[in-house]
Formats: sequence, C-alpha cells, structure tokens
Amino acid sequence: MAFLNPRRPFFKSLLSLDTCPRFLLIWSRIPQVDNVARRFSRPRPDTDILRICSEVVGLKTLSIKFELPRSPFIPPPPTMVYNLNSLITLALEGLPGHVLGIVECMQVPNVDAIKLTYLSGPHGRNDEQNSPDSVNECLRRCTLMTPSLQVLEIHAQHYTTITWKTFLPLRICSHLRRLEVCVQPFTDTDIVDLFGSGEWTSLETLRFTLIGLVYSSSWPSLLGLNTFATYCPNLKTLEICIRIDHSTDLTSLLHYASIPRSCHNLETLEIYGQRGNPFWVGYKDNEIMTAGVVVSRYIDHLFPSLKLLSFGESSCTRKWCEGVADMVKSYQEMRDRHAS
Repeated sequence: MAFLNPRRPFFKSLLSLDTCPRFLLIWSRIPQVDNVARRFSRPRPDTDILRICSEVVGLKTLSIKFELPRSPFIPPPPTMVYNLNSLITLALEGLPGHVLGIVECMQVPNVDAIKLTYLSGPHGRNDEQNSPDSVNECLRRCTLMTPSLQVLEIHAQHYTTITWKTFLPLRICSHLRRLEVCVQPFTDTDIVDLFGSGEWTSLETLRFTLIGLVYSSSWPSLLGLNTFATYCPNLKTLEICIRIDHSTDLTSLLHYASIPRSCHNLETLEIYGQRGNPFWVGYKDNEIMTAGVVVSRYIDHLFPSLKLLSFGESSCTRKWCEGVADMVKSYQEMRDRHAS
C-alpha cells in the first residue's frame, strides 16, 4: 500500500468495484483524492461509500453505478445522513429505487452538477423497481439539497416512467444553466405549467429526448416554442420534439409572428419529430409550401439570432425542412443588409 502515500499530491482519482470496507478506510486517509467512482453488484444500496467519502477532505466528484441485481429489490434501511460538503459533481446510475436509496442518505449543499441514469428492472413496467414514485422523489430531494444546482442530466431506459410532472420541483432551481432530460409525451400546456412559473433566467441549454420510440398525439406543437421564448430569455440551445402535421395551427402561428417582442438570442434550435406521424396527408403541394413559409416566419420572429436550425428524423420531408431553414436564413440576411 506504499503507493497510497497521502503525501503524494498527484493522487486524484479512485475506481472501486464493490470495494471492501477495509480498503475504503484508506480512502479517508488520502487528502488529495478529488474523484471517487464505485460500482455495486449487490441487491441493495450500500451506504458505506457515503460514510467514507464524508471523511475524505476535498472530495469533488462522486460516481456510483449499481449493476442490475439478480435477486429481488431490498429497500435501503433507515440510516443516518452523510454530509459531503466539498462535493461538486454527483453521478448515480441504477434502478430508480437504488438511486433514491443513495440520495436519501446524503447532503450535498455545494453540488452544482448531477447526472442520474435510470436502468430498467427485468420485468419491464410491472417491475416495482421501476417505480415512478422513486424517480419523482429522487428529483425532489435533489432540488432541495442542492440550492446551487446548475447542471442536471437525466437518462433512462425504455421502461422507466418519467412524466412531465417529475420536473415541476425544478422551478425553485434559479441557478440552473443546463437541463438535459428524457421524458415521455407532454403537451403545450405542460410546457406552460413548468416554464411559465419559477425562475429560468439562468437557463442556457435545454434538451428533451424521448424514452423509447413513442408515437403520441400529445407531443407539443410549434406554439410551445413561444413559451420558451417568453420565459427563458437567456436560452442558447433548445432541442425538443415537436408535432408538425395536419393539426398545426397556422393561423395562431401567424398571430404570434405579428406580436412585437424583445429580441431573443437563441442560437441553436433542433426539432425532431415522430416516425409514422403523417405529415399533412391530403394537402396539396401549394398548401404544404404555404405552411413552410408560415413556420419559417414564426420561428424567425421568436428567435431572430439563430445560427443553426435543424430538423431531426421525422415524417416531415427533408426538402420541406431544408426549405424552412433556408427561409429563416434568408430573413436574417435581409435584416443584416438593411441594418448596414
């Protein structure tokens, strides 16, 4: 164990695979450790790692991964809460119940970045280990114990249930700069409920991705973009699933495009759709072209400083998407010529 001499200043990171408690004790004797990563294969969370890490001076990063257990889930027993006051970055991966078991046992008042990765149990949506209650409670606790939270990433496998209501506690996170989450279908009304209240002036990056390949009529429409333009004034990057089909309200888009508003500085807008969602079935070519003009005017009005507008794979034709992006770019060029 001579290589664990605590006087060596270059000892910065440790990786442990289900480490024995005796070796964990050594960690607390090394003042230069900045990063600790540990992987568990036990059927329930082991909080020994938190007890030891709470004694490590200057610990900045903690990453814990739980392998999928072969035995039934065992809820974590009541235990004391460990303070990791120096921790800045926290990454947890495992079943929702396992992740919650760790979060319930820690206080991390100075963490500004959290990454949660939820795995799915072997029995799909019927597995109690995939309980949406665990997901919701975990995020609620994260928002309460990290007042300075700036970065939140949530990834999940197919059978994990993450609804829009899961994110409502984030309305108190006034320092949040980057939010990258996967979610199940939501609507324009859901967007207003979340972003129409709370404090979102610090938010710069917002990415929503799908959990699995989901087809649903409840995805937001283009009108939902107006909410982000109104309540997220400093947003630079937005990635979101948008429903663009025969239900698109072109009249309302034109209405919003005529309302004067302050200039928004969004730079990147990535819109992706749904496979199999019919794109204006039965419409004539000139009607589809008109829709492209209306959509481009609406997007340009909300976000006149766009540097990148892209449409991911969807049922919208590639030609139509490229046409919308080209028109938005031409509007910008016309303004630049008039300004000069």
